[in-house]
Amino acid sequence: MSRIAAVSTTTSLLPKDMLDIVSFWRQAGHETCMFLCDDQAPLAHIDPVEFDALVVLGSSDTLCPLGYNESLWNSVQGFDAIKKTVAGIGTGALVLAHAGLLVGKRATCNPTPAVIADLKLHGALYSNESPVVAGWIVTATRGGTHSFAEAVLDNLAAAKAPRFHLQGATQ
Repeated sequence: MSRIAAVSTTTSLLPKDMLDIVSFWRQAGHETCMFLCDDQAPLAHIDPVEFDALVVLGSSDTLCPLGYNESLWNSVQGFDAIKKTVAGIGTGALVLAHAGLLVGKRATCNPTPAVIADLKLHGALYSNESPVVAGWIVTATRGGTHSFAEAVLDNLAAAKAPRFHLQGATQ
């Protein structure tokens, strides 16, 4: 099974819908490790060699101060560099955008004007669908937690699926 690093961007207790995502993955047999990150404490580097996915569990707020958290950016960029699953839900999608992962890619976030504007400002092509899968990157609104949780697992399964190449085959 997969190892998922889930980063909470809330400084208070994790909301029930975010706990439901983590519980869903754990019940499906995936090891899910929680990391807390706030503007007072830098996040320790999450090594992409140790995990199969990094997921940013954002809030439903319109602001995301952690979008400017460089230690979180570095971890997100490390997963992206080796094409491992990176996902953001709610304002977690803004962390991916601020880290430069969504430039020219379809993505979604909380459907509030300020959050959508921030996503677009960082080069994302906003979609009102949820979840949105762009290669190894998954984004979703806070309203679609179950479909987001499933999309992350589907993305992990696709990444682990064997890829065959027939010698001499044409495409």
